[in-house]
Amino acid sequence: MERLEPKTNLLGKRSKLFVPDFFVKSVTEIEPRKLKNLGVSAVAFDVDSTLVAHGSKKFSPKIIKFLDEMRELDFIEGIALASNRSKNGLAKIAREHNFKLVHASLYSRKPSLSYYRRLSQILNVKPRQIAMVGDKLLQDVYGANKVGMVSILVEPLGPQAWYDALLMRRARQTMKLKRISRKQK
Repeated sequence: MERLEPKTNLLGKRSKLFVPDFFVKSVTEIEPRKLKNLGVSAVAFDVDSTLVAHGSKKFSPKIIKFLDEMRELDFIEGIALASNRSKNGLAKIAREHNFKLVHASLYSRKPSLSYYRRLSQILNVKPRQIAMVGDKLLQDVYGANKVGMVSILVEPLGPQAWYDALLMRRARQTMKLKRISRKQK
C-alpha cells in the first residue's frame, strides 16, 4: 500500500480531506498488518467499481478469498458493504457473505456525515477504528476523512457508470491525484 501525504496544504484549507491515507491498485493489495498498526478493527468496502464492476452482483473468487481471509483476522471485528446503491441491490450479497450492510437512504448517502456515522454505529466501533475502501475521492475518501476514518483509495474496476462518464468524474479525479502526487515530490 502506497501512503499518500501532502507535505503542505496543496489545494486550500480542505485539501487534505481529499487525500487518501493509502492508495492501492486492488483491494487485494491491502496489507492487514498496516491496518492493525493504525488501530483499525473494522473495514468498510464500497461495492461498485471497488469490489465489482459497476452494477455487478457477483464477486470474483479472488475477491471472495481476500474478504474471507480478512474476516478471519483476529483484530477485524466487522466488515461492511458501504454503498450508495439501494438495499435491494445489496441485501442478498451481504447475506450470502455475512457482511453488515450500509446502503443509501433518502436522507443519507456518501459522503454525508450522517452516512458515515451510521456506518460507525452499524459496525459498533469508533470512526478512527474503521478503514473505508473505495474508488472515489468525493464519496469514499472525503467522507471517510471528514469523520476521522482511515481512507484507502483503489483503482476503479471496470467501465464507469454512465452518470460518472457524463460528469467526467474519473478524469477529474485523475487530474486531482496527479496534482497531489506532483506536490509530494
